[in-house]
Amino acid sequence: MYSLNVVAQKTQSESPKYITVTYHYWDFSSQDLDMNAWKMGEQEYFDKVTDKNEFIRSSTYYLHRFSDDSSEILLVQSFNSWSDIEKSTIRNSELELDAWPDEAERNDFLKNMSKFYKLYHSDEIYATLPQIKPLTEFATPEKELLLYVRKSHFSKDGNGPDAEFESLQKIYLDKIFKKNEYIKGYYANIHAWGSDKTEFIEAFYVRSYSDLDLMFLKNEELISQAWTNESDRLKMNARYSNYFTGIHGDYIYVAVPEFSK
Repeated sequence: MYSLNVVAQKTQSESPKYITVTYHYWDFSSQDLDMNAWKMGEQEYFDKVTDKNEFIRSSTYYLHRFSDDSSEILLVQSFNSWSDIEKSTIRNSELELDAWPDEAERNDFLKNMSKFYKLYHSDEIYATLPQIKPLTEFATPEKELLLYVRKSHFSKDGNGPDAEFESLQKIYLDKIFKKNEYIKGYYANIHAWGSDKTEFIEAFYVRSYSDLDLMFLKNEELISQAWTNESDRLKMNARYSNYFTGIHGDYIYVAVPEFSK
């Protein structure tokens, strides 16, 4: 749900600046809810529009595995600037006109795509943080990639994502996440526009559910190695925890590799 950076960058060395997350919801009451038909429509739109839109740096759909709403389907896209988000919308319209010059045919195709979803959807925009472990193993139709998302909330009594927070993030990244072989990619994001300005989103990519379990165990092992003295561990944890409310949510999604860039 998020690259949040929850979207991997295959060819560009620098991280994107912004991530957009569109939450769609399957219309389970529809008689037309056919995954193969959905994939065919999305593949055509991806080939003719999304993949050709130079302002969209990356784009991936994620399907629900474990969250509080089994109807969730996320479209996560990344951008190099805020203006690119705005330009991408205009460019999408231009490419749609090129792909389906006939207005009736174009409207019919877009209507067909929308029939899989409920009318309600929501959009969030997140700013990326520089503390990342770039994803180097990608989803394929033969080998899935799981996205574990941890959504925390900044405390109003804390300092928020200031310079000290980013320095603590870098310590955890260097001492824990980068050394954990089960973490194939790690991205952190903060609220930029949307419903909850306290959100702090961390995205961990793993290969399997068993690797997710092993990831947590390895994190604990690496924390003990990084701070061998219990008092130091507790102090570090207290400094970092001060930024948050202490409540977080956990979500697991699976990437759809067929129409991703």
